[in-house]
Amino acid sequence: MMHWARAETPGPGFSWGLPKDLVPSMFEAGDGTWIHLMRNADVDSPLMVQALEDMGEEGVAAANAAFGGQATPGYPNFGANQVAFRTRPAQEWLEDFWTHDIPAQPCAPYGAILADEQARVNGYVTEVVDPVRGRMIQAGTPFSTSPPSRVTRPAPALGAHTEEVLAEASTRRADDGSDAGRPSTGASVRSPLQGLRVLDLGNFLAGPLGPMLLADLGADVIKVEATTGDKMRHVERVFAACQRGKRGVALDLRSPATRPALEALVAWADVVHHNLRMPAARKLGLDYEALRAINPDLIYCHASSYGPKGERADWPGYDQLFQASAGWEVLGGGEGNDPMWFRFGFMDHLCAMGSAVATLLAVYHRDRTGAAQLVTGSLLGGGVLTNSETFLQDGGLAASAALLDHEQMGLSPGYRLYALADGWIALCALEEGQLERACAVVGAEDPAGLVAALAGASCETTLRALHDAGVPCEPVTLDQGEAFLDDPLFRKLGLVASYPHAEWGELEQVGALWSLGDLEVSLDLAPPALGEHTVEVLTELGLDEDLIATLLAESVAVQSPSTVAPARAG
Repeated sequence: MMHWARAETPGPGFSWGLPKDLVPSMFEAGDGTWIHLMRNADVDSPLMVQALEDMGEEGVAAANAAFGGQATPGYPNFGANQVAFRTRPAQEWLEDFWTHDIPAQPCAPYGAILADEQARVNGYVTEVVDPVRGRMIQAGTPFSTSPPSRVTRPAPALGAHTEEVLAEASTRRADDGSDAGRPSTGASVRSPLQGLRVLDLGNFLAGPLGPMLLADLGADVIKVEATTGDKMRHVERVFAACQRGKRGVALDLRSPATRPALEALVAWADVVHHNLRMPAARKLGLDYEALRAINPDLIYCHASSYGPKGERADWPGYDQLFQASAGWEVLGGGEGNDPMWFRFGFMDHLCAMGSAVATLLAVYHRDRTGAAQLVTGSLLGGGVLTNSETFLQDGGLAASAALLDHEQMGLSPGYRLYALADGWIALCALEEGQLERACAVVGAEDPAGLVAALAGASCETTLRALHDAGVPCEPVTLDQGEAFLDDPLFRKLGLVASYPHAEWGELEQVGALWSLGDLEVSLDLAPPALGEHTVEVLTELGLDEDLIATLLAESVAVQSPSTVAPARAG
């Protein structure tokens, strides 16, 4: 979703996308631990200031010149930073960064996040007593609701509840078959969330993606952003990937003059969703208590970095930091290699999905009980959830994740990628006898000989022979964005969305993430230009025409130039 898209007349930020060869802002400290840094520390970190001063101007210039890669934008002294980091152990750097509100996390081993105190305080880990393994600490629920979710039992043994479930099913079949208590969808309902009104006050990706998912399901979503725009607008393709289905309003919420507009929006909404840090939200009067005073029935979802409780509740955070702290950058690097960034988005996606689930649970709860509530999702919660492949026992890691090989090709000879003469294949020979049959088919004496045996082989011939031998395998296809968007079947299935954009012409993106039978998903509204619907929405909410004109004249509200009607002649 973040990277597969195209536009008829793309802007420079859209064309740039997010290049695969972009060097991430990761640095090796003096003790060999890597740190993912998400803000240039040259000014705000006393340790970095001192380290660069110790290097001197000539030393800094030489270190920068020696670095030949394309560094992440915003790090003008990337080469010198690399040298500076090696002068101190990771913990010294981290304590300095955290003290000065600089977002950073170490590249930790997989499973370490389960012992994180912030994860424990927020309920992102849970303790279960397994009848075989005993007391275990596992990944828990990655969001919070009221009442909270709870773990009722450990993972069941094979068939442990077969008789119980069959008996329950038999009892239900004996009932009169009434549909009482089941939700019904009338003929007029086109989408599952039709009629739900969502106010999106978020920025970047982890916040806005949740409301976009709700928009896909039919919710009416209004995005409110600063008159200067969402902070991710300049990365246009990524920005667009979490904004479709929304109407866009641009307001300077720091100005008291916009308060009537904000209050009208809050009164309109069923749900307010954002990922502002809470001190900033309180300063703007966007905290739960302030907005609940306007609309007592409001469901309020806050997507944060580290969860709502604990000493890190208000810390800044980004997707990359949780790729690091959840162990994925170490795992992705492979045996003996430096950690590797997985490219933008997957921790943000998990945070957004968790917040969307929490929001829908709150809507369901309100519809049953009449009680509204504050719910939360977080990057930390999503990161902990990805560590579900392991658990802690007696204070230590009880199961290790499979280790990627040094070449970053796979986890074992039977589960990896192989280069052939005219392409690549993926082998998944995990069941008994499959790896031996694969070796026999390609003429390898043993699994260690598969690389050499396959190097000169044809993909088509090899795949056919492996399939005939009952060995799971597939061709590896590269650069599939254009092919995906052009596939007639994908377009028919709604996996590709296409709509006119106010600035870029026809826009195509990855489409529906789900199929809901007779209910439709909503894929007919392109991501909004800045302030594209400001006048439309404020007028719809009943604001006086003169007030709207004043807000625009004072530049505390913005209407996109591309949506302003041209002046009439005469």
